[in-house]
Amino acid sequence: MRIKVVYDSKTGNTKKVADAIYSALPISAERDILDIHDYRSEEDDGWDLYFVGFWIRRSSASVEVLQRLSQLHHCGIALFGTCGILPVDASGAISLAETVSVWIPEDSRYLGSFLCRGRMDISVRNCCAAKRGTPEDDGRIDQFLRAFDEAMLHPDAADLAAAGEFARNTVKKLQTFAQEDEQDHIAS
Repeated sequence: MRIKVVYDSKTGNTKKVADAIYSALPISAERDILDIHDYRSEEDDGWDLYFVGFWIRRSSASVEVLQRLSQLHHCGIALFGTCGILPVDASGAISLAETVSVWIPEDSRYLGSFLCRGRMDISVRNCCAAKRGTPEDDGRIDQFLRAFDEAMLHPDAADLAAAGEFARNTVKKLQTFAQEDEQDHIAS
């Protein structure tokens, strides 16, 4: 099996998760990991599985990630991402991943997603804090600042362990699909 981990990381959070995913991959697999900005499409021949990582901004991924996703054909694709402020409920996090997954070509197999919190640049907090008590303060600024402060501790060891587990489960899932596809081919 050939597995490539590709990521876009602005503050280093997504790179940490990418490294945890890469480390959890089977040693027997041919593996590669690289920043999306060092990635060339001619390197895409024959990879069975892609883990594509991104940081979430305005409920989506960067244009580079979306373009790259749309170019990955006939393979398995799993998404992972980091977000300073994840939605409170699981359905909100799933919705963020689904927003990105629509860029996956129909001839590829979407294998799921993993999202965790990640620290944000302090300038985001400072900008928000400066709006306290202004007409823009609709009562959610203090809530945002608390969430920002909590995110400063992420991704933590538990997040990285969960990312590794996600990687192992995704590889197993792809292997199961490959076995089922082979059995269907033999039966027909």
